[in-house]
Amino acid sequence: PCVSNRLSISALLRFFTSALGNSASVILSRLQEDFPEVSVTGIQSFISLQQLTIMVFTLLSGVLTAFFSKKILLVMGLLFVAAFGTLPVILNDYYCILLTRLGFGAGLGLVTPLCLALISENFLGEERIALSGIQFASYNIGQAFTSVSAGKLVEVNWRYVCMLCLLALAVLFCVLYCLPGKGLRENRVSSSSWEENLKKREEENAGTIQLNLPVAIVALVTVAYNTPFVALYSYLSLMLSQESIGSSKIMGNGLGFLSVAGMITGILFGRIFHKIRYASGAAAMEVVCIGYIVLSKTTSPWGIYLALFIMGAGNAVVMSFFHYHVILFAPPRATAFCTAFSNVLNSLGSFLVPYLFGTYLSAIHSTHYRDVFIFAACVMAALTMLLVCYACWGRRIRVLANREEAASAG
Repeated sequence: PCVSNRLSISALLRFFTSALGNSASVILSRLQEDFPEVSVTGIQSFISLQQLTIMVFTLLSGVLTAFFSKKILLVMGLLFVAAFGTLPVILNDYYCILLTRLGFGAGLGLVTPLCLALISENFLGEERIALSGIQFASYNIGQAFTSVSAGKLVEVNWRYVCMLCLLALAVLFCVLYCLPGKGLRENRVSSSSWEENLKKREEENAGTIQLNLPVAIVALVTVAYNTPFVALYSYLSLMLSQESIGSSKIMGNGLGFLSVAGMITGILFGRIFHKIRYASGAAAMEVVCIGYIVLSKTTSPWGIYLALFIMGAGNAVVMSFFHYHVILFAPPRATAFCTAFSNVLNSLGSFLVPYLFGTYLSAIHSTHYRDVFIFAACVMAALTMLLVCYACWGRRIRVLANREEAASAG
């Protein structure tokens, strides 16, 4: 139980670290003021450029585990986050500041897949389902804290927001204490009766790279959902500035509301999934769609807070739902690779946000950032229909997945 608790804590701390990346969106409007010669796409690159190195190091992390322990790689990643995340405090050239985001992304690229692997490789059954929700709740706890803090700090100086990345050092000390120093497979935490069979299947698939069609489909649907959602972080900040609705503090508080709602529903994901099973994805997607509709219409700070609270509640369930399905459909030994594949596609979508939505606004001849949220609402409506079809007519896929899990249990 002690090892189980330590693994749980270490895996969940990753989401606190990742929240530091999204909190940077609070400062975009201030960057636009301090660097007026930089284009809107260039300003948005402050939070999208890191996705390039996240993609590269997410893929490299699987290779590096052959030479270094997970603990060493996590420590290296957290040091990268702390060091490169705080460098903008002392830099004055915008393009040098952008380069630091590449190092920051490298750190996140190391940390993210390894902590996800701690859950997928060491927890099984209902325990895994519960942790799939709790891990996103933990992420939202971190984001709520960093977003509200960033909203207050940016009122003084946007550079102070970068100092929040030093929190990665606190996470580092927790990892040093909580995470076992040797290989995790010898200390597997689950006491399930089908652990021996699962370990045998892992040994049979050792050294292989496996990707099946269900995992690929889940990953692509996740990208279609996550890309418009990531656009929220940059375009909401720009919309607040464009329409003079409020200061960056409203952005920070709004993300706090989004995170609190995500924390609550993330914790409850295991119960929600147990009650309505595969309909939970469609229901949560519809909630996110409603949030986008409210966001596209409201002009008051409290209307924005309400929209973000609604979206946060739905997002935690949607992302937990997708993550659970990647693990469910992936071969046991290939869970790390399949998770990395999904993460890389999501990072690519996040990197392309300024270009995709910039092209969309140009195509409809609009200069209003609010139009991005109308488009996002349409995407969410289409994905809701897709998930409704899966909930109603995806029985064959579910039976195959459940048989595979049942076979492991045998």
